[in-house]
Amino acid sequence: MPIQIDIVPLATGLLLAMGGGAGLAKLIDGLLKIRSGMSARENQRKVDIVQQRDLAIAREEKAWRLVDSEAKKRRQEQEYSARLRRQLIENGIEPEAAPVFEKTITKAQLKELQEEEKL
Repeated sequence: MPIQIDIVPLATGLLLAMGGGAGLAKLIDGLLKIRSGMSARENQRKVDIVQQRDLAIAREEKAWRLVDSEAKKRRQEQEYSARLRRQLIENGIEPEAAPVFEKTITKAQLKELQEEEKL
């Protein structure tokens, strides 16, 4: 007497025995999320996070460029001051101590000069 085997229960049993139940659960969960629109909201959230990251990176790069340019200006001013100081010493003049700009002009005058530089 030949044995009759139904293929669907056999395939289902093998699938579940080999861990296919977890994959099936994920598939059903994904379908439910798509139906409820959660997947679309998650995708939008991911896009928002990527945009925020890109903006933060751009701000950081801009800040570093500003810091680098300010450091370059400061070095150039120091080099120029050192050159002038050396010229004074070579010509027999003892240079004075560096002035404190906040004590030489008023804050209003300093602010006015800074505004003029912006124009």
